[in-house]
Amino acid sequence: MDWKAFWNNRAEMFPERLAQVGRGDGSGYAEEAERFEKTLNHIFSTLKVEEGMPVLDLCCGNGLISHALAEKGAEVLGIDFAEKLLKIAKKKAPKNARFIQGDALDLEGVVEEKFDRILLHFSLQYFTKEKEVRTLFKSMANLCSPGGMILVSDIPDSAKVGAYYTTPKDKLRRMWHKFKGQDDMGKFWKRKQLVKICSELGLSAEALDQPETLPYAHYRFDLIIRP
Repeated sequence: MDWKAFWNNRAEMFPERLAQVGRGDGSGYAEEAERFEKTLNHIFSTLKVEEGMPVLDLCCGNGLISHALAEKGAEVLGIDFAEKLLKIAKKKAPKNARFIQGDALDLEGVVEEKFDRILLHFSLQYFTKEKEVRTLFKSMANLCSPGGMILVSDIPDSAKVGAYYTTPKDKLRRMWHKFKGQDDMGKFWKRKQLVKICSELGLSAEALDQPETLPYAHYRFDLIIRP
């Protein structure tokens, strides 16, 4: 799957910003907005962002979360590889939110500064190989300030695949994509596997259930990493 092309296409296909980043298809916007608000509040309560705190929003898409973090007072840098989503992110961005194009797997020379908080939301599933995740986690740890926190949120849980593909049609779709060597939504990760990768990199990590009030808690989890 060419995920860069996929997300650039969504930026052109949907006028609604939530739909652009894979939250619905533009219909039922009020319901999606309510779900997103719950997700935002969870991110805020976990990261505990303070005024002036440097925050990196990696794989930031169209900047929905970056803008919200900036409105909380953080100094935000958003990075994404999809230029059409970034163009949207830059529109009406708060003055304390910057955006640059970059590949999360190749950040050397792109970012030199350190961040007290780093967020990777709704994105780990698109890094489907352990080697990629190892590179990603190492890069984030190198950019994280001493005593800082990395939140990798909304990770599909391999133990809960059945909670996502619930209908015969869903299961058939998944079988078809797997037969073609594709995946319609990326990789479902094992919690222990991610914690083990962190441990091998010398990082402290904890895989956490999401609060049941969150819209995707039935098949996703969070990972908190501390360098």
